[in-house]
Amino acid sequence: MTELVPRTAALPATREGGVPGFLALAGRVAALAASAAHLAEGLWRLRRQMDQDANHADLLAELCAKAEVEPRYTTMIRNAATALRNVAKAAADVARTASEMSTAADNLNSEHRAEYGGIYETSRNGPQQAIPGFYHTR
Repeated sequence: MTELVPRTAALPATREGGVPGFLALAGRVAALAASAAHLAEGLWRLRRQMDQDANHADLLAELCAKAEVEPRYTTMIRNAATALRNVAKAAADVARTASEMSTAADNLNSEHRAEYGGIYETSRNGPQQAIPGFYHTR
């Protein structure tokens, strides 16, 4: 027969070494959601910039071809445009993932408040409980 092993808390420790309380956890999740949204916004900007740069590289390659520039240089410019489009696509993929993460964190925060918010408010506004052992009789 196997022994039961106690499970430690799955929450990250605070600076004091304990687990975060209701408000601290909600704050951390809100910070995660905001950071993910900010990351997604920056990645969408990067995508737009890379697409614009790729279009300019294509235009430059066309102008070089018309000017009869050595073909290897024109090919290098076209390859750079392709690489810029690949970066734009990857940035969009990561931006979508960051947006999903932000939404998931917001949903987690809402569910956390719905599940435990009432308990937190009741314990915060209700009568103070005696410390453990206060009512112990000998």
